[in-house]
Amino acid sequence: MKNKTKSKIKCVILGTLTIIIVAIIYSGIQKDNAVVAENEKVAKKINDQIDEKNKKDKEIFKTLPIVSCWGDSLTVGVGGDGITYPRELSLISGLKVYNYGVEDDSTYSIASRQGAIPIYTKSFIMPANKEPVEISLYDQYRQEYILTKPSAYGVNTCEINGIKGTLSYDPNRQVMYFTRVSSGKELKIKEGTQLFTSAMLNKNKNKNEILIIFTGNNDKADTSIGSIVTTQKKMIDYAGTDKYIVIGFTGDGASYKNNVLAEEYGDNFLNIKKYLIEHGLKDAKIIPSKQDELDIANASIPSSLISGGINGNYAYYKIVAQQVLQKIIDLGYLNNDQIEYLGIEKQTRD
Repeated sequence: MKNKTKSKIKCVILGTLTIIIVAIIYSGIQKDNAVVAENEKVAKKINDQIDEKNKKDKEIFKTLPIVSCWGDSLTVGVGGDGITYPRELSLISGLKVYNYGVEDDSTYSIASRQGAIPIYTKSFIMPANKEPVEISLYDQYRQEYILTKPSAYGVNTCEINGIKGTLSYDPNRQVMYFTRVSSGKELKIKEGTQLFTSAMLNKNKNKNEILIIFTGNNDKADTSIGSIVTTQKKMIDYAGTDKYIVIGFTGDGASYKNNVLAEEYGDNFLNIKKYLIEHGLKDAKIIPSKQDELDIANASIPSSLISGGINGNYAYYKIVAQQVLQKIIDLGYLNNDQIEYLGIEKQTRD
C-alpha cells in the first residue's frame, strides 16, 4: 500500500516537474519570439530610415548645380604643380566642376569660347572625307578671330553647319583647320555660318549652373575696364544663370579695376587679391619672409604664394578654391540639404 502511495507521489512530482519544465520552455520561447519580433521591428525601422535617406539623397543629388570656371592662366593653374583651383574646388565641395581655362587668354577670347561672343566662318568648301580644310573665322565686328589653342577644354568637338568636327591650328602658317568627324557629302559653307564650340553644344539646359568668371589679367593694357565688364556681363547673360561669381584682378595697380568690379557686381564679386594679401600666408601656414612683408606693405600678393612673377603656386590655388566655395555658400547657391549631403563645413573667419 505504501509502495503504491509512493508511486503516486512520484508520478505527481514528475508530472508537476514536467509541467514546470514545459512552462519554463514555453515562457522562454515566448520571450525569444518577443525579442525576435522587437529586433525585427527595430531593423525594419532602421531599414525604412535608410531607404528614406537614400531616396532623399537621390533627390538632392539631382538638384546639385554644376560649376563652370572660365578664365586664363590662373584658371588653368599655371605654376601650381598640378593643382588648379577648379580641381581643388571639386575636391573640397563634391560638386562637378569644369575647367574652361586657357593660358594667356583675354576676356574677349574667353567669352568667344563660351558662346557669349558669336564667331562666324567665311565661306569655304567642306570636303566629303575627313581631311583638314583651312578656314577663316571672324567676330561680330568682322574682325579676324584665331583660336591658337583649340585643344583647350570646351572647344572640340565643335560644329559648323550641323557638321561635327575638330579645330586645329598651325602656328607656322598661323591658320586654322576644320576636320569633320564623319565622312559625308561635299558642301559649300556660306559666309556667316556660326561656329559652335563643345561648350556651347553642351550648355547646361537646366540652367542649374554656377558661373565663375576669372578674367582680365591677360587683357592688353589699353583694354578698358568698361569693355571688360561689358564682355563679362554678356557671359553671364549667355549662361542664363543668376548664380555667378566674378573674381577680381590680381596684378599690381588693380585697386581701381577691383573697385569698379565691386561696384558692378556687389556681393557676387570676390576680391581675391585683398584676401590673399590679408589672410593668404596664415591660411597656407607659411611664415612670412622679409620679401612677403615688403610685398604686403606695397599691397601686393606675397611672393610665397606666387610662381613665375604673375601666376599662383599650389597654395595660392587652394586658397582661391576655398574662397570660391565660401562665396558659393554665402550667396546661398547651395541650400542646407545640399551642404549636408556634400559634407561641406562652412568656413568662418574672425
